Amino acid sequence: MTLQDVLTSSKNVTLKKTNYYKILVVKVPPLAGFLFKQSPPLMYKFLLTLYFICYACYIFYTRQPDYFNGETTQATITINATTHKATAHYTIASKQYNTNADYPLRKLQEGETINIIYNPSKPEDAAVLSVWGYWITWNELVFSAISLFLLFQLAVSITSNPTEESLKQREQSEDAPLRKYD
Repeated sequence: MTLQDVLTSSKNVTLKKTNYYKILVVKVPPLAGFLFKQSPPLMYKFLLTLYFICYACYIFYTRQPDYFNGETTQATITINATTHKATAHYTIASKQYNTNADYPLRKLQEGETINIIYNPSKPEDAAVLSVWGYWITWNELVFSAISLFLLFQLAVSITSNPTEESLKQREQSEDAPLRKYD
């Protein structure tokens, strides 16, 4: 028994012969590998690239206070003994301001000095300048992950259910003889 006989004995594996080469077609069971359905990897690469470009543009132009127009300064952290909420205290033009520095999964210590970003025309509008809490927030992360999943599922459904016209076109292109350098 040859390897070809073993592979083609399964009902999920078929061997398709063309003029110049043989193609081994494997049907993936729907529950075993929804990620590996017969869809081109180029679609996934394009989808991920588009996602990261859109997410980066969204992040850079939606931060409040604005990263490009805002100014940074140092602030000192105080923690409320009863509520355990962190507050950042900073001074702009000899006037004291406070902003909330508390954010999930961010641990700040009493008396710690941190960088904040504030709006120069409205200094009370400030935020802690950090990756977690300023650049990446919970709600944006969850929303973008759900969006990426839905776009991925859309790409899978488009590429795994081709129309009859595209199947005929694919068969015609496979049957056409290739030139030497194609």
